[in-house]
Amino acid sequence: MLTLLLSLITFAAWAPTLATTRWTADDPQVVLQSPVVNRSLPVASAFTQDYTFHVGSSGQWRPLAALSLRLDHWLYSPSSSRGWHLSNLLIHLATVLLLAKLAGKVMQRTPTYGLVFYAIHPTLADSVAWVSGRPSLVCALLGTLGCHLLWKAMRAERSAVITPAAAAISLVMPLLAKEDGLLFAVPLLLLAHSHSPRSLGRAAIGLGLGATCWILARGAALGALLPAATQPILGDAPLYERALVGFKVLAETLRLTLSPVGRPPNYELDSLPGFAGATTIILLTFGVIRWAHRSERLSPLKLGLPLLALTPFLQIIPLGEPFAPRFAHLFTLFLIPLADDLLRRLTSPLPLAILLTLAGTTWQTAQDYRDAESYWLASLHRAPSSPVAWNALGLARAENGRHEEAISAYRAAITQDASHSKAWSNLARSLLVIGRAEEAETALKAAIQAGPRNPIAHANWGLHLERRGDHRGAREAFIRATQLRPGMPQAWAGVARTERLLGREQEAREAEQRLRSLGIR
Repeated sequence: MLTLLLSLITFAAWAPTLATTRWTADDPQVVLQSPVVNRSLPVASAFTQDYTFHVGSSGQWRPLAALSLRLDHWLYSPSSSRGWHLSNLLIHLATVLLLAKLAGKVMQRTPTYGLVFYAIHPTLADSVAWVSGRPSLVCALLGTLGCHLLWKAMRAERSAVITPAAAAISLVMPLLAKEDGLLFAVPLLLLAHSHSPRSLGRAAIGLGLGATCWILARGAALGALLPAATQPILGDAPLYERALVGFKVLAETLRLTLSPVGRPPNYELDSLPGFAGATTIILLTFGVIRWAHRSERLSPLKLGLPLLALTPFLQIIPLGEPFAPRFAHLFTLFLIPLADDLLRRLTSPLPLAILLTLAGTTWQTAQDYRDAESYWLASLHRAPSSPVAWNALGLARAENGRHEEAISAYRAAITQDASHSKAWSNLARSLLVIGRAEEAETALKAAIQAGPRNPIAHANWGLHLERRGDHRGAREAFIRATQLRPGMPQAWAGVARTERLLGREQEAREAEQRLRSLGIR
């Protein structure tokens, strides 16, 4: 009965995603153009490449997430995102049902309210309603599956190696989907502790071995042992500044958990609450917890486990972006016992009213992900001065052939930040499409001046020179783009074309060979 109830509630809350046929935000670039996902490269290449190597190194190694998307590419047409969204929803539902089954085995009482809270929480839209959010979903599913595996291994253990082996596999599985899968080490240890002290020791050994194997395998694939963003926004910021951003991230996560409204799908630094607002949010949360603790003592474990899930995102180690709602996915999962406890203390029908409100908010929030334009308009509603969002909105409009509107969006991005090289480069591309070549050339020069290390600007400049017949200059521009982004297919294709036009057949064949190595035929 509980399985049926959770399935119905989950499908009802996320039903709008099943009507979505268009791609959101950077789905076409990150998902569809990935040679691993579109099956241009063999399966094994998922384990030897950066997750986003085809658009630029991100320092992410997520082979199982990539392979889950590859399976979707085989199952569904890339012309519509509906099937891919169905996979997202089924992965999320599988996690919910596995959690319910695990709770029934381990806990004295199934946390039904907490499971529903996790199943329908609007913050998870960044994972469930967005195909590019797949790594968070796969990580949660494999981490939950790992907990099941360890529990069964401990119950049926017949040798000293079964529990360590199960613990190692249980940790490596979510880590192969997303780096914060490392957080599952804590619930795995807690499961082992609940079984016996001997199981705890053996599980700890297995977790250490699993983490070591993952670090070594990641290092072999990416050349870096530990996760690190290649271009973190706060990379050069002092520790106190990063700590302040981390404080705001903590507050925003708590706010989204308690009141998940008015949140953009994409955050800029100025989208986070100010210091006074962050302090108020944290104090209010502390007041709620204190109230609940006074009526009946709360377990420190229930309080500490979800907070642990936020530690990777508190900017002690700077990440590629300050905050995204999908960062709170494991936080919401680990919050299940506490959420269930708090909701049960409320007088009926308040728990039901809260959960129905969450479901309604989820229904509305999912609309922000129905296409790329909706996604970036929602971001601009909260951060209207974001050049990143304006530039991305321009790209979404250009994809639909609305280049005049795209040009307006690019110019808005440049107004906010005149050094935004990508906006200059994209502006030039749309200007060329509508035949304004002189303005496009000026924009391309501005793009290179503003971003001398922007490979797209150099590639677009190469295309412009190639159209003008300056094949030698175009070749130099394409080569510069490949130096800045070795995995850029368009640039290597440009190198091959211009080398052949210059009569350098051997060099053209070498560039074409590089294209084939990237999965381009």
